[in-house]
Amino acid sequence: MPSLTIRLLIGASVVLVAFLGLTAFALDRVFSEAAENAVSERLQGSIWTVIASAQIREDGSIHLPQALPEAPFNQPGSGLYAEIVSNDGQHRWTSPSATNVDVPVIKGLNSAQHRFVRHNVAHGQDLFIYSFGVTWDQKENVTGGYTFSVAETTAAYAQQVANFRAHLSSWLGGVAAVLLLVLALILR
Repeated sequence: MPSLTIRLLIGASVVLVAFLGLTAFALDRVFSEAAENAVSERLQGSIWTVIASAQIREDGSIHLPQALPEAPFNQPGSGLYAEIVSNDGQHRWTSPSATNVDVPVIKGLNSAQHRFVRHNVAHGQDLFIYSFGVTWDQKENVTGGYTFSVAETTAAYAQQVANFRAHLSSWLGGVAAVLLLVLALILR
């Protein structure tokens, strides 16, 4: 039969592992949500850049300059993409960075309505997509407006979360080892 010290250490270890496991899960969820909110806010800032660059022509179509103020929109394969679709489906503009990238079309958003989604596209690539509805005249109905969308690959987000998880597990593992060592010394 194991000694009382060993049984106490085993019991404390089980409780400690359960507690630290729940702590790790909670911290991971909080960090992941905070990182996703940061992506949403960053894409919202990028969408304002695209909206500010847009000019409406007499025929109601959108005109954007050859180069947008944010450089990644101008570089194919940069991981940051922009798209504008008229809600009636007649006009469409895609940033130069979206060459050979199938960004899902989101249209039909009311003025000032926004949507933030995570979407899987071809070849298993995930994108965060932030869309915002714009109508230039308040009298226009939804079909007279445009839906502006900005998309970003999830690669940077995934790397950030993976780095956090690695640091979290090493820190919590170290804390667990120190606590068990201290408990063993106290019981001795």
